[in-house]
Amino acid sequence: MKKCLFVCLFVCFGSANATVIDFEDLAGQTGQGGLVEPSYTKDGFLLQHGTGEAAAFYVVSNNVQDGFYQGSTAIFNVNAGGNTILTKADNSAFDIFSIDLTNYGNGNSINTLDVTFTGSLLGGGTVSQTFAVDDFNGFQTFNFTGFTNLASVSVVTGIPNAIEFDNINVSAVPLPAAVWLMGSGLVGLLGLHKKQTLNA
Repeated sequence: MKKCLFVCLFVCFGSANATVIDFEDLAGQTGQGGLVEPSYTKDGFLLQHGTGEAAAFYVVSNNVQDGFYQGSTAIFNVNAGGNTILTKADNSAFDIFSIDLTNYGNGNSINTLDVTFTGSLLGGGTVSQTFAVDDFNGFQTFNFTGFTNLASVSVVTGIPNAIEFDNINVSAVPLPAAVWLMGSGLVGLLGLHKKQTLNA
């Protein structure tokens, strides 16, 4: 019985696991680019485009013959002013810690692009942060501040100012402390019951 209880607690109340969405499973795309539509799912996280947008994401990999591969498989929203939305596939809360960004076809523009991410908090309200993506050869890593307990994160980019996304560092939100206390209480009750049984 004790073993079953611990298994139940682990399955039901286990801590969250961090993951990095790196799009390497799309590296086999070939030819003049490849579209991933209408969405992309990885490790329980869902990337999708905004409502009413015609297409979703263009894959940039070493097999895609467009000349803009930056050393790591990535995607970008192909819609003009496209809205890219990240959620958990089961609509539970999550945190986002960092993301790698670069201009698609960098070297073709002369300006830094300001990219604003907006997080919708699970309990209501929003948080936002703007990153300045330089026009240079390669990805930059940007760190988020205060993007915790989120229902979603969205960003508006797309042609002609397309931004490639890569290495999105995220984690599901662990269950509240009250749940852990309940689990500890169950273990304690089990121990007390065992002690009383031995003393009977």
